[in-house]
Amino acid sequence: MVPQNHPVFDQPTMPMPPARRRGDNKLLVLAGIGGLILITAPIVAFSQASGPEPVVTEPGNPGVVPEVGNQPPRPVTVSPLPGGPAVVDNVRRLMLLARGQDNTVLRNFAVSASGAAPSGWTNLGGSAVGAPVGVRDGHGELAAFFVGTDGNLFYKYQAAQAQAPTTEWVNLKGAKLVGTPAVAPNAQGKLLVAARANDGTVRVIQQNQIGSDDWTEWSSPLPVFATGDLAIHRDAQGKLRIFGIGLDKKLWEVSETRLASNDWAPPANLGGTLFGVPSVAMDGQGRLCVFALGEDGSLMRIREADAASREWLGWQNLGHRLAGNPIAVPDARGTVMIYGLNEDGSLQEIWAESSDVKPVNHGGNIAELVGVAQDSTGRIYVYGIGKKGDMEGIHQTQPASGPWSNWSSELGGVFLPSGG
Repeated sequence: MVPQNHPVFDQPTMPMPPARRRGDNKLLVLAGIGGLILITAPIVAFSQASGPEPVVTEPGNPGVVPEVGNQPPRPVTVSPLPGGPAVVDNVRRLMLLARGQDNTVLRNFAVSASGAAPSGWTNLGGSAVGAPVGVRDGHGELAAFFVGTDGNLFYKYQAAQAQAPTTEWVNLKGAKLVGTPAVAPNAQGKLLVAARANDGTVRVIQQNQIGSDDWTEWSSPLPVFATGDLAIHRDAQGKLRIFGIGLDKKLWEVSETRLASNDWAPPANLGGTLFGVPSVAMDGQGRLCVFALGEDGSLMRIREADAASREWLGWQNLGHRLAGNPIAVPDARGTVMIYGLNEDGSLQEIWAESSDVKPVNHGGNIAELVGVAQDSTGRIYVYGIGKKGDMEGIHQTQPASGPWSNWSSELGGVFLPSGG
């Protein structure tokens, strides 16, 4: 029962520079700097494939994590993207996580950095009630999460590594959680998870250190209630924002009060008459855009007036009816694209900037979308469970452009749609 007067949330370093030398030693310094640039340039180029990745700092020590024991400090680079079933790992492979027929978590390296064939499904164990999600932390390592059939949240660090199948999942507790968790790195690169309990309350838990099994206690329920899965994204200032659709069918938002604080402002009612699960992306101007379905299945959009302003322009009906939850993602040019299914199972690609641009129908016979992501070159890949139960995929042949490939079932496997 929702307490009175509570808003209802149906789901809302840098190393010290070398001393300047005189004479011929200048040439040695320039050569060293040039070599460093050549080594780091590919890393920088990759980070930009997924958008800008601001370097954040520990207080008093820019650009590094403090030294622990005999381990040297590690650079902190925070991905701008929240977690999802499809994500690029720390060696540029596009990895896909999915829930198998027996509820175990399965992993497939869908695309390698060189574009090689999929790796095949590896069973990571566990017993998931919703979709598993992956996310990169402040060290660039890939972590995986799922809500278990026992109602607890489970976490695996370095989930992309070969030893991951033999590494036990860490039980982060939570009690009576349901659905798919929402996860993102905060402004310091520590991971934060927002999850929904079976009574609709929203709870959060956060790492105490990057890459650590040491986490905070679960927060007291945030003053919001949700009936569907949550969405999470950092804004242009680095604050985490949680979104969901409430029992009143309106979109609610909760924002951090300060960077990496795990302290939350009172929820804001963003209105609308919505259902399902919202999807959030940042446009090329740094504004958060939220997409959800109206009661008749029409695609609805609301976006910030300015970057990180928390002022919203109001809902716009983009006019396209979809048969499942939309997934929004920026392309290689920063243009936000939305992907969703028609009633016949074909894939719709919708340009978010204008309702005047006709959607592109990419065909297919898909029962449920699983994930959408850019690979390390900026090409968008879309994955879904086919109506025959296998995992199918389609992708751009060039970043931010077409033509697209044909649908492929080479990922294989047998899956059951969750029913949205």
